[in-house]
Amino acid sequence: MSNFIDYVKRNRNTLFEEMPINEVDIASINELGYLPIGEAIDFSDRMNFISIKKIEAVNHRLFNQSEYSFMTTKERVTLYQEMLNSKRYGDIEIGYYVNDINPVLEKQFSAMVFRLPSINYTQVVFRGTDDSLIGWKEDAKMTYMQTMPSHKSALNYLTTFLTDWQGDVVVSGHSKGGNLALYATSMIDESYQKQITAIYALDSPGHYESLLEASCYSLIKPKIISIIPKESIVGVMLRPDLNAKVVESKSFGFLQHKVSQWQVKENQFLLAKDTTIISKALEETFKLWQKELTTKELETFFDIFFDLFFDIGVESLDDLKNNKRKTFAHLLKEIVQLGPKEKKIMRKSLRTMLVIFNKKTLEKALDYRPEIAKDFLAWVLSDKDD
Repeated sequence: MSNFIDYVKRNRNTLFEEMPINEVDIASINELGYLPIGEAIDFSDRMNFISIKKIEAVNHRLFNQSEYSFMTTKERVTLYQEMLNSKRYGDIEIGYYVNDINPVLEKQFSAMVFRLPSINYTQVVFRGTDDSLIGWKEDAKMTYMQTMPSHKSALNYLTTFLTDWQGDVVVSGHSKGGNLALYATSMIDESYQKQITAIYALDSPGHYESLLEASCYSLIKPKIISIIPKESIVGVMLRPDLNAKVVESKSFGFLQHKVSQWQVKENQFLLAKDTTIISKALEETFKLWQKELTTKELETFFDIFFDLFFDIGVESLDDLKNNKRKTFAHLLKEIVQLGPKEKKIMRKSLRTMLVIFNKKTLEKALDYRPEIAKDFLAWVLSDKDD
């Protein structure tokens, strides 16, 4: 089977007039949003779109193939180069580039707009979590905060763009980016919702019931296309509330979160029969974990967890990757020095999640043998020795 890079190579000379834009094209364009393409460009003129070919020409090879990172992965750089040198995507432009990381607000927000002038196609891309620990801490806040700083930034960003832009748009995002896309398109003024033709949420967390039950969300829901891998972890967090398209992946576990691992057949992602037992168990685990712990306990747990890394100077996943041995040695020292109250909260939070996950995994596995499930589960969870 192939992935989106193989798809782009295979269709490099196929114009959109011959094969209309599809979900693989849209996911591929969304992946470009993780690359820092707009970092060196002045976007003070909001209506100024710049050809990616022009950006590449000025920078004489924007991405060095020998220097990959959490964001600038080998797969994304290869995808970028293949799209850049193809007839199908050759005229792609970028504009409205924003990258805002605010440690004080604990906010990581990035968005941009890609254009294909040849077919008058416009796609607003909300970037998922980058390599900053601030970004990952903000993700963790989703477990106890209904609205984060990035949600407000996403709504302001989309409102500003659609105030300037008169045509139709597709809005997309992977991971947290999809969550931001769902929030912004739901909360934006109804007059702007009419310009949005589709929202693509690629293995993205859901939202709280207060948003999902609001009338503004019901107006946009028919336009949402949710795609998750069969062993989704991120995409089953919170309340998805969507009939997601489940697709095959050549990897397993959290690695399936990478869109580059999703399998492509012809011009669409290859359908899987269903999510795995692990994914189903995790979906139930996330729900129950949030119910078992108070908002304050969740907040304290994640504050302690991330502060352990900040205190030893780790601010990004690349920091962690480049100094694994030294980092973990310092981390263990920090954990040992935690006070009794902090240790108690950490222990309770982790133990609660593990107990729920183990129980739910058993339940889901035993669903396949209903004739023995009830008695066996009761035996496993009992305190008796016989």
